[in-house]
Amino acid sequence: MTDRTAPTDRAALLDRIQTQLTTRLVVGETVERNGTTIVPLTRVSGGAGGGGPAASDDTGGLGFGLRATPVGAYVLREDRVSWRPALDLTRLLLRAWTLAMVLVAAVCVVRSRGHGAGRPAVRGRSR
Repeated sequence: MTDRTAPTDRAALLDRIQTQLTTRLVVGETVERNGTTIVPLTRVSGGAGGGGPAASDDTGGLGFGLRATPVGAYVLREDRVSWRPALDLTRLLLRAWTLAMVLVAAVCVVRSRGHGAGRPAVRGRSR
């Protein structure tokens, strides 16, 4: 279980940041079952910031954020190694929805240009 109390000392916070940034966040713990070894991989990104008056060390703030997203896993079975990408269903659905909305907008634009005010209406020929 992780400690979620906020340290008041900047040095303590920087210490905590250093302990959080380990290689386990990139390469997870290896799992072995029935002769198959799985090595999970994670993409890690983060940022930090702080600020406050320069005259006093007692005020101001410092913080950081960390995001870890599963990328996939290497599967080692017998003498073969294979890569199994992780499926982010939320991202996939969001991209599909965005593509569908772009296609709907494109169809609407094409149809509106075909019946716009700048084009004369086509009438039947009289004989």
